[in-house]
Amino acid sequence: MKKLIVIILCTLFIGCATLQQKPKNPPPVTKQGTNQPVPGPATIVTNRIINRRTGRRSKQYDYQEYKSQREGGVLVVSVIPGSAADQAGLEKGDVIFNIDGHKHLGLQSFLNYIKISRAGTHLIMVERNGIKKRLLVHLPSFSVVPRLGVMLSSLRPGAVTTGGGKGQTSNADLFYATRKVNYSPPDSLGRRLKEINVLKYIFVDPQTNKVIFVGTYDSRYPSGPIPYYDLLADALNDPYPEFSLDLESSLSSIRKIKDFMNPEMQRISNDVEYGKKWMVNMGMSILNSNDSMPEKAVVLKRMKQEMGIEPEEFEEYLKFDPHARLITNQAYERMENFLGKLLAKVGVEERFGKAFIVFSRMQKEFREGSISNWTQQRLYRLLNVQKEIFTIRDDMDARRITAETAARRMFALYYSALLKGFGAPAEKVDALADRYRQGYSYDEKLAEMLEGRYEFLAKKALQKYVFQSFVFSQEFLHKVYKQLPLATCGVKLYGRKPDSPLARIMFNADYALKYISALSPEALSVPGHEFASEFLTREAERQGVLLPDEGLQRAWIKPGNVDLKVLDNNGSVYFAKADLSIGFEPLGSNRNSAFMKKALNLYADRLTHNYDNYARIYPSLHVMREAEKIIAFARWIKNNKIEADVPQYHPFNNPVPKEVIGFVTVSYVSKKSGETDNMFLDVEAE
Repeated sequence: MKKLIVIILCTLFIGCATLQQKPKNPPPVTKQGTNQPVPGPATIVTNRIINRRTGRRSKQYDYQEYKSQREGGVLVVSVIPGSAADQAGLEKGDVIFNIDGHKHLGLQSFLNYIKISRAGTHLIMVERNGIKKRLLVHLPSFSVVPRLGVMLSSLRPGAVTTGGGKGQTSNADLFYATRKVNYSPPDSLGRRLKEINVLKYIFVDPQTNKVIFVGTYDSRYPSGPIPYYDLLADALNDPYPEFSLDLESSLSSIRKIKDFMNPEMQRISNDVEYGKKWMVNMGMSILNSNDSMPEKAVVLKRMKQEMGIEPEEFEEYLKFDPHARLITNQAYERMENFLGKLLAKVGVEERFGKAFIVFSRMQKEFREGSISNWTQQRLYRLLNVQKEIFTIRDDMDARRITAETAARRMFALYYSALLKGFGAPAEKVDALADRYRQGYSYDEKLAEMLEGRYEFLAKKALQKYVFQSFVFSQEFLHKVYKQLPLATCGVKLYGRKPDSPLARIMFNADYALKYISALSPEALSVPGHEFASEFLTREAERQGVLLPDEGLQRAWIKPGNVDLKVLDNNGSVYFAKADLSIGFEPLGSNRNSAFMKKALNLYADRLTHNYDNYARIYPSLHVMREAEKIIAFARWIKNNKIEADVPQYHPFNNPVPKEVIGFVTVSYVSKKSGETDNMFLDVEAE
């Protein structure tokens, strides 16, 4: 007999990176218009980028971050639609530095002030793109959302919280790795020439050795102007940077997560009622989570796309209690429509899903002493048993049967029609219904059977269309299961300074890559995008293989190719093209390692194909591609002993930390198999 398997895909997205040794045999760079080779590598290795934190472009371009660190203030990470902050005009990226005359508040001080402030209008001063603005915010006396309605950060790692008292810890680094800069090219021609994010030419003045960058600003990549001088100064110091993360410190936490979640998933698999309750509880936790949590966006998108179910319908279903004292007709009608659509996805006619709600209503009315004509008519029409019901009524009116016998026959008829509509075995249903009609106390058995079929079908629908391959972030799981540890790991920079611009940029790009492959809701807008767990599950099912019990893998941004055309021997070049690619590989597993290697290569190819689409969503990937040009140029001029006068880079205010929280995700996967319950631990690292 086949049994349900629930597999956990647990991925630690902490990776490991090395901007490694010089490439052995790079393709030659040619002078423009000639076939004459020019010495020096044009193909560069940008490799596995791990740092998940951001850095300043320069003081001119990261003014909000600079001011917040120097004078205090809090950064607005996101704004809840319809909240007090939204109505006041607060925007993502604003830095709040003053409220009601209180200046330079830190994060906790600001939150405490919001909590104890009176209801009414308050003056908030913010900086937006270097411009100060005055906003009036109306704080309500009561709110179901956080009172102010924003996610805030003090710009220190792990210091994100919700404004207004309903705080939660999140990863501030995710905001920096995925943020977009609201930038419009200035009217000034001089500034337009300097504020660019797509580099086309580099000229080196042979007299002064000054470097000039020429390019454009492409608004498709909302990165803001890129500090090319800072990048070049950093690259000239060391054009082969490397760093990595220490996996050893995370392994014990990963093992604890696996050891805890494995029996939990087995119980969900084996206990149908517990499984449905688990899904309902997780669904409620997701819907009640902050809008910035990726799980919420993914669930709502799946419900809308797969079933045409709106967020409000799903939330009402999760909260619906058929035994509640007062349920309105409108609430019943909405539940009918919802359950009809939900069960239709697993092969049940929509009318049976609706009839289940009406039958629940009829049972409630029966217990209360009176069944309405509307309820009876609605039910027997949905179940198409009008003729049988009329026959029972005629027999009762003619006194051929008692009222009690008539009630038994009606309920037996309804139970039988619903159970068969839900796919229960007809012979077993008929046997129980006949015994009940004859006066035996089999109503409880019929009720248990019907409830069991409903639980099974509802779980199956939620499992297949909502939770199948669903990815839970470490932050979310930690809120649900307080006993789960947070995996952390040390950072190795191999002598590179923690404030290095290149390290920051690579750190952000890698974190964006991990987010895209793990659980980014925005990445779902890219045609054909799948999370890594979804892709592996689908490929395993297509090829008829089982995912390994446990595995170790890594993902990285692979060596890219820069098409650098040399204009003269003084150091002037033209960039015709620059690209990067994605690599995924298994580092070890105890089953189907050949399948994993091939599947991960296919997934990496898909990510590489869509790299530019992802770069438009998360511009840190575009900035990495631009940094690749700078690294190639730095290697070329050093190889050819060309002098370049570049000032030292501006150090970043937020240095790379000595230890970071790993990005752990757990994916719920179910399928039919003849084997026992199983768990797949997938650790991405080196």
